[in-house]
Amino acid sequence: MEYNLPVGMPVKSILVVEDNAGVRNTTRLLLEASGYAVSVASGGVEAIRMLRRGPVDLVITDLLMPDMDGIELINALHKDFAGIRVVAMSGGGVLDAEFYLTMAKRLRADSLLKKPFTRDELLMAIEAIEAGSLSSAPPRVA
Repeated sequence: MEYNLPVGMPVKSILVVEDNAGVRNTTRLLLEASGYAVSVASGGVEAIRMLRRGPVDLVITDLLMPDMDGIELINALHKDFAGIRVVAMSGGGVLDAEFYLTMAKRLRADSLLKKPFTRDELLMAIEAIEAGSLSSAPPRVA
């Protein structure tokens, strides 16, 4: 399936993939309050099923999830849904968040978010993708 969001085109629909229900729902609410149509998945397998049913403009995915981690999901997205835009997010795990986010960037994630992130950081990650000025480093958390 081919996905292409041309530079300058606004993101309208977003799939949030996150195994933590609190983070998933908070992210959904923040995005909906900003005018986006948002769907959610609790893991990578569910996300792939949802994408096969219908396209979205952007996927925001956690990197550490039990059924299919975000690294595997990013690989599957680029293989099966060419051109789809991806924001990778991580709060770290066994290793710090920067390690996982660096891996995601090497796999062509378009933008990176270090958890916890603010509403403004979330929206800036999306705006960077829309503008074609894709981020190359996770934001610093104060």
